[in-house]
Amino acid sequence: MRKWIIRSSLLFLPTLAISLAVAQGINAPDGEPCKGIHGPPHAGCASGFCLPEPAVVCNSEVVQGICTNRDYNCALPGEKGGKYGQEIRVGKTVLTCQNPGGGRWAQFCQRK
Repeated sequence: MRKWIIRSSLLFLPTLAISLAVAQGINAPDGEPCKGIHGPPHAGCASGFCLPEPAVVCNSEVVQGICTNRDYNCALPGEKGGKYGQEIRVGKTVLTCQNPGGGRWAQFCQRK
């Protein structure tokens, strides 16, 4: 019986830590993954901005958001973000920070 109590307590601790972090409003830093693609104040990011990760086709199907500094236009994993016109290379593909228009979010994607 005591072994079960110890094991269940150990399983409970990570859940408790996550719950406390959420309750205290601890948010992800710039460059880290986030849930949902939207601006402040509900992005789960310290900056309040969760923008689409870089992709070959702009806004094709956003799988992951990245926390982005409010002074930048496009999300960039591990960085504060990127500015309009900035280019990055992913393998042999060049992606440009651009706003595709139509009410969609700015994103690093292949220029058409």
